[in-house]
Amino acid sequence: DGGLSWVTLGEPPMAVLMAVDFVGPTVGWGLTTDGVLVTTTDAGVHWSKVAAPTAASVCVAASGLIWLGAADGDVIDSTDHGVSWQTSLPWTSVPTTQLQPRTGVPRSPVAPWMTCSGSGAWALYDWGEAAGSSAYLALGTFDSGSHWAERLASGSSGLLSRLPNASNTVAADGASGSGSAWFLGFCGPCGAGRVEILVDTDSSTPFTTQLPEVSDGLLDASFADPTHGWVVGGDAGSSPVGGVTQLDILATDDGGMTWSTIARLPFQS
Repeated sequence: DGGLSWVTLGEPPMAVLMAVDFVGPTVGWGLTTDGVLVTTTDAGVHWSKVAAPTAASVCVAASGLIWLGAADGDVIDSTDHGVSWQTSLPWTSVPTTQLQPRTGVPRSPVAPWMTCSGSGAWALYDWGEAAGSSAYLALGTFDSGSHWAERLASGSSGLLSRLPNASNTVAADGASGSGSAWFLGFCGPCGAGRVEILVDTDSSTPFTTQLPEVSDGLLDASFADPTHGWVVGGDAGSSPVGGVTQLDILATDDGGMTWSTIARLPFQS
């Protein structure tokens, strides 16, 4: 009923769910805090374990194609609803050369954060933030994992390279429709801060646009389809001293090209 009322659902025996992804009103998948994949066919009342590699992130396309992000950096997928699994993107094929730290020590494997839709999927690797900047790399596929290519990376150049700020933290969200993803980037050193969004699809050139009002890194985004989406973020400009006292909710109906503020909510950290 649109969030007016809620009921408590079940969880796997002796386990806690840390992520869920549903492909309909009753069929869904989840990951426990131990990285065990589970599934439900009754809208989350009961869960059962699935024989699958241990993972840190999961995304399920409407077709039943399941993507897992493993702690060793591999992207693993199943095309038969979890009956069998294969490595779609091994860590050894992830191009991290341009992301080497100044020490020259290679980047250690991290679990990719997966988002997916149809035959498209994105694997976002994030090595965390230090001194106001973040090392990150996103690879994408539009053919169910047969080919992967760099879509977003810190420290590189070119149209598909990165969000255009000097320092960014990024997150991918809302892979909806036929291959669309939205990457959020926050630049703390840019004065009061600036939030921008890069839209990446399989049918158009990626583009970036600044989100009005939102100027703090408290970010979340959700897209219901390729054109309609929402972002919530802190408005540091709402306080004379720059502290976040207000959360703004922005909406787009053209896939992220333009945004409008639809609500302002009081916030206390």
